[in-house]
Amino acid sequence: MRCIACGSTDIMAKANQIVPLNVGLDGVALDGITVYECQSCQEAYDEMPPMDLLLDAVVGFIANRVDKGSDGERTSLTGPEIRFLRKRLGLSGSDFADMFEVDTTTVSKWENGKFQMDPFKQKMLLKFAKLGHRIFDDYGPDLDPENHPNGFPRVVVLPEPQPGGTTPTANKKRARG
Repeated sequence: MRCIACGSTDIMAKANQIVPLNVGLDGVALDGITVYECQSCQEAYDEMPPMDLLLDAVVGFIANRVDKGSDGERTSLTGPEIRFLRKRLGLSGSDFADMFEVDTTTVSKWENGKFQMDPFKQKMLLKFAKLGHRIFDDYGPDLDPENHPNGFPRVVVLPEPQPGGTTPTANKKRARG
């Protein structure tokens, strides 16, 4: 393996790293990623699963969080989670509003945390997000997490940064490789 930045072959692999995901949800990360770092220029490369699998894993993580909650009780979707799920379904705000028989202002207020989506609509949204897009798309066995050659990383939430502290990340410099 060669570094694409400097061409060096002095690459070190770090297994089981925590890598933040930029999916519009604060603190969501993958645990179990291999990160390769060039020892010459410190450029870092993640070994990430296919994007569809990552997004499906985040949907599952959200559904699990809502179903179980931290105290074992069902919790509610947050505004950013509603926005993420809407976008995962490929729906505009208007189409999403039509689907739930509300106006676009209500959707905006849900997504910005000003209104709480009622529990029945939340359950419907989670069902659509977990199953809906698979009805129309044929992803095939290569996107099945069980067929991923290095296993599939877990979606986790990073702890809140402490004053004067930082949250764990695998590397500061990131590149896809």
